[in-house]
Amino acid sequence: IQWGTKRLANGTGRCSGRVEVFHDGQWGTVCDDMWDIHEAEVVCRAMDCGSAQMVTFSAFFGQGDGNIWLDDLNFCNVKLMDGPNRCAGRVEVYKNGQWGNVCGESWDLNDASVVCQQLKCGKEHRISTAPDYGHGSGQVWVEQIECSGRETAISQCPQNPFVDRTCNITSLAGLVCSDSLNVRLAEGSDACSGRVEVLSGAVWATVCDVDWTLEKAEVVCETIECGYAVNAPGEAHFNPGTGLVIDSINPCFTNKTNLQNCVKNGFKTSTCGHERDAGVVCAGIESSFIFTFLLQSRNVSHIKSYVQNITLTSPHAMLIYSPEKLSIKKGDYFFITCSVHSTYPGGYFYLTKSNTSRSEPKAAFGHSIFYMANFEFPSIQYEHQGLYSCVYAMNISSQSFFSDESKTIQVTVVGECLI
Repeated sequence: IQWGTKRLANGTGRCSGRVEVFHDGQWGTVCDDMWDIHEAEVVCRAMDCGSAQMVTFSAFFGQGDGNIWLDDLNFCNVKLMDGPNRCAGRVEVYKNGQWGNVCGESWDLNDASVVCQQLKCGKEHRISTAPDYGHGSGQVWVEQIECSGRETAISQCPQNPFVDRTCNITSLAGLVCSDSLNVRLAEGSDACSGRVEVLSGAVWATVCDVDWTLEKAEVVCETIECGYAVNAPGEAHFNPGTGLVIDSINPCFTNKTNLQNCVKNGFKTSTCGHERDAGVVCAGIESSFIFTFLLQSRNVSHIKSYVQNITLTSPHAMLIYSPEKLSIKKGDYFFITCSVHSTYPGGYFYLTKSNTSRSEPKAAFGHSIFYMANFEFPSIQYEHQGLYSCVYAMNISSQSFFSDESKTIQVTVVGECLI
């Protein structure tokens, strides 16, 4: 929000009163939800009234007339600059009467999560601490922003100065929120799986699964930076969406450029119902995997393990699906696919059940940076019920290294009901 014509009404002078904003030809008021001294500071300085001394609530200066133009005003004190749209860019915060960059030396996903939520830009997708979006021309705030991720505005996050009160100019906070990608995945088990939704005009739309292929799903995975497409389920595998449904039988999903062009120019509306909503399971975002070899002491240390993904495929008997649970009919076939990003070939997977049993190792197959293994259940029985997870392992220099367990999925076997 850029403050245009504004006034303080029904107060004792021009610097006290009910906050009103002139918009669309008429005056309106501001809701006091989340209204605090930080927002009042913005108003006072914008009106050349110095610092805010106190804030009031519940129509202290009387009820106004007309529309309530602004709600949750605290979003005024943060913005993203020099990005491709309002949901990506360099983070700037308004304080002490001016906009300034945020030092990136302690910037993390919790901080980014609060900003994306505050700006109504979806979830945090990626952060940067390099000046990817330029240096700007304003102040660099040297306070560490220490959000927990549960706040609703960055003004609610604790801020502590760095010890030396300086910040490296090459380290500026930036971020990409999920809505800036114009594509999102809904109701999946993580950020890289779910029902496909694209921005069509000003609304989010689902995609009809007619002619929905793994190649088209690959374009979605690349767009949201989630690696390769592992599966392209249809038939509302991730639950039915709402609103507009668009057609996938067009050039929009042939590559990322065409997809973004369709976001700008419009998609073809489909006659499908939401029971045909398309979904995708992507391999996931590459995680750090670092081996440090200290040759002088002959010590091999495992610094950080992979975060691997788990996907399940049940082509004939998917009865109930939720992000973390799967029910299969007794006697049906299905398999669990474990996958991981790695530049090290020769690894293998274990499938762990309910933390009590572990499968025989199965060699990972794939290419260059992505490997996977399938664990088949030709005819599932009740004894196969349980909580499953994947573990990736490697042997290097006669040493065995194991990843942390993947996210889990609950498999339940159901029988036929005879009446």
